[in-house]
Amino acid sequence: MPSVDSSFDIFGQPIGGDTCVIQEALSAIRTHLDMEVAYFSEFVDGRTIFRRVDAPGLEHLIKEGDSQSLDDVYCNHILEGRLPELIPDTSQFPLAVSMPITQAVPIGSHASIPIRRADGTPYGMFCCLSPRPNLSLNTRDLDVLRMFADIAAKQVNTELEHNRSKREIYAHRLGNRRTRLRHRLPADLRSLDRCSGVVRSLVAVFRAAVSIPRPVVQ
Repeated sequence: MPSVDSSFDIFGQPIGGDTCVIQEALSAIRTHLDMEVAYFSEFVDGRTIFRRVDAPGLEHLIKEGDSQSLDDVYCNHILEGRLPELIPDTSQFPLAVSMPITQAVPIGSHASIPIRRADGTPYGMFCCLSPRPNLSLNTRDLDVLRMFADIAAKQVNTELEHNRSKREIYAHRLGNRRTRLRHRLPADLRSLDRCSGVVRSLVAVFRAAVSIPRPVVQ
């Protein structure tokens, strides 16, 4: 899979240490569901980027920082209701069977909950998958997955709000600096004008000096 920046990065800033909560949640739910891969992703520019991954021994298939086009994965189909959040056996869903990624990985079973921002827009996915069909998966398992996904969503929205506040504080400080600079400009410009006048006078003296013919030594 193509790789991008592997750090969990919402607005170009590294996220705080509490992201280990998301990693622990992935490990717990993957073990609980007896599946091989669990990941937490973010949607960026038409791609799903795997921000956190728990897939012991399968790093050649998926790792943090890898990404896939949203056109190639289940995410959009789940968001739009064309595929269910819980798929115990992908062979029972023609749309899943028709997608190349189902055979390429392969994906035999799949469970995924959308992660949403506070305003309801999709941020990414909290997902588990296995190369094996798993007919024991049921709505109770999906509820457990949803509980862990809610933990991840709270962490994401906490970070989004933290970064929004930082941007507002920075913008406020920048605005204050610009205001102070505008108040100082007239005096600074007068000083610059005086300085320029001295420089021009020195240049004039220098030109006059060099224009005087050098004495001829007899």
